[in-house]
Amino acid sequence: MAIIKRGDSWRVMESYEGPDGKRHIKTATAHSSSEAKLISAQLRVEIGKGIYTEPSKMPIKMFLEQWLSGQVKTTVSPRTHELYDYIAHKHLITGIR
Repeated sequence: MAIIKRGDSWRVMESYEGPDGKRHIKTATAHSSSEAKLISAQLRVEIGKGIYTEPSKMPIKMFLEQWLSGQVKTTVSPRTHELYDYIAHKHLITGIR
């Protein structure tokens, strides 16, 4: 972790191991020291829990299909998953075309 003052702002840098096994550095900018510390703590928690993901330009349709087939399927009941799947395909994916 590094917090560096740069002029009127603060730069937060956190390193982590990505899914590819390589080291990555996430940077963020804050307007105060306390905001920088908060951002740093939030990134550490997300990285530590394994829930941080790099932003990407993945189409929403692909994201929803991956989310429905992976992460959410193991954390909700089968009926809830069925409802999520219905909502995603009926209202979200078809409306995005």
